[in-house]
Amino acid sequence: MKKQQDLANKFRNSHVAVIGSGISGLSCAGDLQQQGLEVTVYDKARSAGGRMSTRRTDDGYEFDHGCQFFCGQDEVFLNHLMKWKQDGIVDEWCGEFGLLHHTNFTKCKGTQRFVGVPGMNAICKYLARDLDVRQAAEVTSLRRTETQWAISVKGHPDELFDLVVISTPPLQAARLIGDSSSIGKQCIASIMNSCWTLMIAFDKDTGLEFDGAIVEESPLMWIARNSSKPGRANRCEQWVLQASPDWSRANLEVDVDQVKKRLLEAFYTVTGMGNNEARYSTVHLWRYATPRRNIRQDFLFDSAQFIAICGDWFARPNVEGAFLSGFCLARSIQALDGSK
Repeated sequence: MKKQQDLANKFRNSHVAVIGSGISGLSCAGDLQQQGLEVTVYDKARSAGGRMSTRRTDDGYEFDHGCQFFCGQDEVFLNHLMKWKQDGIVDEWCGEFGLLHHTNFTKCKGTQRFVGVPGMNAICKYLARDLDVRQAAEVTSLRRTETQWAISVKGHPDELFDLVVISTPPLQAARLIGDSSSIGKQCIASIMNSCWTLMIAFDKDTGLEFDGAIVEESPLMWIARNSSKPGRANRCEQWVLQASPDWSRANLEVDVDQVKKRLLEAFYTVTGMGNNEARYSTVHLWRYATPRRNIRQDFLFDSAQFIAICGDWFARPNVEGAFLSGFCLARSIQALDGSK
């Protein structure tokens, strides 16, 4: 009973660090802050988003080069989705979608697909708006003291926190935790696929009659007309091409120019459109893109050491699952407060 009361007292006065400003980390951080906890979010990137990022170029092009769209089924997530739609940062992507096999396109039955507006990262920016989020702040190490966690941020003095939530890919989480908690070793059970992504823009109309397609028997896994999404600047066609996990793994260390060349060739081959010269092209490697083997639970939480992990590589490896991973973790942390 006394131990429970001690936990409750510690919870009410906790300062929580969340590492990672993707949707899972921000979902957790936002819910904890609503319950009255002090929360600080750290991320090494320049802006919030994680794999829900949007690449904007000096030439005025924009690409959702990570997550392409998302769907929703869970009631908790759908309630948030409805609020996002009302606030104008999410809209339905209405287009032609299907399977592409050797230039043959087969339309799939309708599924509601949602995207952030004006870019996929709008959702994470929205979730971060009332939080203390420190971008370009790389957490290099964690150290457990007798009662707290000391966080080292590159170029800054250490800061102390009562509880730490990590929402990075599993290997990065394991490195940060080290031997401080058994959950560090548990998260190694998740193995991540890499993904090469090519972003291209055309001066001329491609003539393609679809907006998104799962590609079969090709180095490519998915292709999408990013400029067909709602709220985008449609001054020319902009496409996102994502390579399959097998192809990406086989070409992980290949020179970027060669990757670009091979994926462009695959795009021209599978669409049958010929060499319509791209006005702009660039590639990005998501080294930790999707889980090849995920953990069959929503999060990991060591309540004795006050450290936890959430992310899109747990039981539900998608945007909805990532959001719920953070949300469910926040509720589990709040359960430490016996008064709630």
